[in-house]
Amino acid sequence: EVFRSKVLIFSLAWSEDRLFVGTGPDGQLFEIRDRARETVPLSKLDNAQILSLLVDSNGSLLMGTGDPGSVARLTPGFVPAGTMTSEVYDTKLLSRFGAISWRGLVPADTEIASQIRTGNVGEPDETWSPWSAEQTRPDPTIADVPPGRFVQYRVKLSSKNPKQTPEFRGIAMSYRSSNLPPEINRFEIPDVSAADGAIRQTKLNIRWDVTDPNDDDMSYTLHLRKEGWPDWVRLGGESPITEKTYAWDVTAVPSGLYQLQLVASDRPSNNPEDAATRERVSNPFIIDHDAPTVAIERKKDGAVVVLSDSLTRLVKADYAIDGGNWTPIFPDDGIFDAPKERLTLALSELSGGTHVLMVRATDAAGNVGTGDLLLDVKK
Repeated sequence: EVFRSKVLIFSLAWSEDRLFVGTGPDGQLFEIRDRARETVPLSKLDNAQILSLLVDSNGSLLMGTGDPGSVARLTPGFVPAGTMTSEVYDTKLLSRFGAISWRGLVPADTEIASQIRTGNVGEPDETWSPWSAEQTRPDPTIADVPPGRFVQYRVKLSSKNPKQTPEFRGIAMSYRSSNLPPEINRFEIPDVSAADGAIRQTKLNIRWDVTDPNDDDMSYTLHLRKEGWPDWVRLGGESPITEKTYAWDVTAVPSGLYQLQLVASDRPSNNPEDAATRERVSNPFIIDHDAPTVAIERKKDGAVVVLSDSLTRLVKADYAIDGGNWTPIFPDDGIFDAPKERLTLALSELSGGTHVLMVRATDAAGNVGTGDLLLDVKK
């Protein structure tokens, strides 16, 4: 194998130690040198197909083309000068450009000069910067161009000897995109008021989702504030959090209404002066360690039970007589949906004598409160 490319090969021709390859559908002519060690795209015609090739006696290469049909000649000599302008490259973000260097072969009496320019629109116009000063040496040089999202380079090749030509092989441009702050897309704190009370609230699993436009590594800090506190308090110690989740042991803080502040920073990938942060404050949420209160009042043939909780809604209640089995009871309105509920309990089936009525209530945070009443039943 001497040549590989995503093209259709229509024609071949030898000239001394070089093999010419005519292709389509883009009308490109390739030159293979040094027995397949190097392949160079030599020319691109306005015609779609190079259908035939012929090397004549003076070394010129004749090309028979299709779409449209024509004959073109490529002479063996070199013109005094030529310019190649690249396509526009998109760095995706506003960027500062640093060292520029090029690679190529520069025989005696020839020269390569490179330039770049920058802009913030995809098509070069009057808003783009002027071309930078010509860089005639391949060594890395800082180009004097303003920051921009888009960049384009231009290479000028010249020769004072018609038998010699410089060869441009490639260019390297160093740049650094402007640092943009991260985006906090999601900040979730479990809502204890929506829980069913099956598990006592001892930990909150806090989760968040953060993206960074520069794909930087991120670190996070959480800050806590209770209703009435003047300032935020850092949560979790001095070391930043590197995961997008935090299991917070809430048994260390008193009951109340709280907010959390998440601070996302791209400091792990940037100097301190370049680092950017984004903050987000949660909606107020409840931490509840307090058990509900249970008040029982004796009524004829029964009792009235009033359950109340200072922070969260009640979710369940049971009663037992004389330490027997627990039996579920429900509010008079049929549903547990508030931090205060009234329940009516019928006790007409009790036998005569002294009995103890025990009632327990559970709130959404899993806290359980109890109450009791001594009953003297006369039959």
